[in-house]
Amino acid sequence: MFTAIWITTLAGMAALFGALLAIVPRVGGSADRWLPRGLAFAAGVMLCVSVLELMPESVSELRLGQGTFSTAEALAVALAVALAGALAMRLLEMTPWLTHPEDGYENRSSAMTRVSLLTALSLGIHNFPEGMAVFVSNLEPAASGAGPDSTGIALAVAVAVHNIPEGLAVALPVLLAGGSRLQALGLAGLSGLAEPLGALLAWAVLAPFLSPLVMGVIFAAVSGMMVYISLKTLLPAAMSMGPLRESGVSLLGGVAAMAIALFAF
Repeated sequence: MFTAIWITTLAGMAALFGALLAIVPRVGGSADRWLPRGLAFAAGVMLCVSVLELMPESVSELRLGQGTFSTAEALAVALAVALAGALAMRLLEMTPWLTHPEDGYENRSSAMTRVSLLTALSLGIHNFPEGMAVFVSNLEPAASGAGPDSTGIALAVAVAVHNIPEGLAVALPVLLAGGSRLQALGLAGLSGLAEPLGALLAWAVLAPFLSPLVMGVIFAAVSGMMVYISLKTLLPAAMSMGPLRESGVSLLGGVAAMAIALFAF
C-alpha cells in the first residue's frame, strides 16, 4: 500500500516541475514577455485535457453506468453536465471572496489571484479520480507481492507528464498577481497533492459510492470548469498583455504539447 501511495504522490507532485517552469523566466527578467505566452499555453493545455481526455472518459463512464444510453445520449448528458460545471465556476467567481476592485494595478492583481484559485480548484478536482486510478493500478500488484507492474507505472508516468503543464497553469497567475515564487510553488503543489489525498479518500470512504455513472458526471463537470477558466480567464488575460498572434501560437502550442503527452503515454 505504501508503494502505491508514494507512486501516486510522485505523479501528483510533478505539478511542481510545471510551476518551476513558470518561475525560471521570472528569475531571468523576461517574465513580462513570457508570462502572457505561458497563460495562453496553459489555456491550450486545459482545453485539450477537457476535449481529448475528460469528455471521452465521461461519455464512456456514462454509457457503462447507464447501460441504456447510446453514445449520442451519453454525449448529450455529458455536455449538459459540462455546462453546469461552467455555470458553477461562474457562480463561484461571483462570490465575495473572489471579487476584485474595478481599476488600477490592484484590479489586475486581484483578477490574477482569482484565476489562480479557480484554476487550482478545477485541477484539484480533476486530480481526484486520476489519483484513485494511479493508486489502485499500483496497489493491486503490490498486494499480491509482485510489486508495481508496467501498467501501473505507465499510468503514473502519463499522469505525471500531463501534470507538468497543469502546474504551469496554476503558478503563472500567481506570479502575475504579484505573488512570490514560494506562493506559486505552494498552490501548484496543493493542486498536485489532490491526487494522493483523493486516492486515499476515495479508497477509504468514497469507494462504495464511486459508480461509473458518478465518475462520468465528475469528468464532465470538471471538463466544463476547465473550458470556462481557459476561455473566460486565462486566454483573455494573455491577449490583454501581449500580441494576439503570440497568444494564438502559444494556445496552439499548449494544445499540441498536451495532445502529445496524452497520446504518447
